[in-house]
Amino acid sequence: MRSATITAALCCLLAMAGCGGSSYNYNPNDNGSVYSVTVTCDPTTIQSGGTSQCTSSLGCTGKACMSYVYLSASAGSINYAGVFTAPETDTSLQVTITGTVPGTPPIVGTTIVTVNP
Repeated sequence: MRSATITAALCCLLAMAGCGGSSYNYNPNDNGSVYSVTVTCDPTTIQSGGTSQCTSSLGCTGKACMSYVYLSASAGSINYAGVFTAPETDTSLQVTITGTVPGTPPIVGTTIVTVNP
């Protein structure tokens, strides 16, 4: 019984160590890449002077998944935590929120927030 337990434990260790024929090879020098940025805001329709929480997510591989996304707004303001504050307005307008990962070329994602008077 003790031999079977030791054998099972050894098999588990070998499987966790990647000795089971896995084709994945970790390369610490591979920086990966960012291939998409998705920006979402909630709510997507707000009143003049109101706020909306905006977040971003990356489509990425490897170390590139640690990239910073810079958020900006075509009107109003957005802070470091992604809180968009709408401008004061007398008419309805659509504000584009843009998320950018710097690079050559930069990777960009956008969404629209509607601001009503």
